[in-house]
Amino acid sequence: MFKMLHDAYGVQKDSKFTYGLAKDCINFLGARYPTRPLLVDEYQNFTPTVLRELLHLQERCGFALLLAGNTHRLAGTRRDTHAMDQIESRIGMRFEIGQPTREDCIRIGVEHNVEGTDSYEAIAV
Repeated sequence: MFKMLHDAYGVQKDSKFTYGLAKDCINFLGARYPTRPLLVDEYQNFTPTVLRELLHLQERCGFALLLAGNTHRLAGTRRDTHAMDQIESRIGMRFEIGQPTREDCIRIGVEHNVEGTDSYEAIAV
């Protein structure tokens, strides 16, 4: 995760070890991007350790953190529920976005100039 943040933000890599990579990210992001949000998609695939480190980074640097993903991991059934509960209790807000309704699908079709009743039915399906 820290290597991905290094690549995404252009942080100079001064270390090969997790602690050093985390310290580099904290120093770089905390000094330069205090209000720029960080979007993390598919966060449910992170281990509890990775999520803890990500939250630690967010707390130290003070940037907005947006976690997006499914409720549970898609691969495998093992979950450290205690650690996940602890992490989720520290997340400020939670929004669950359901599937689009038929009306939502029709509005999408109208916005994109879809023509024909069959086309609208196909979008809704």
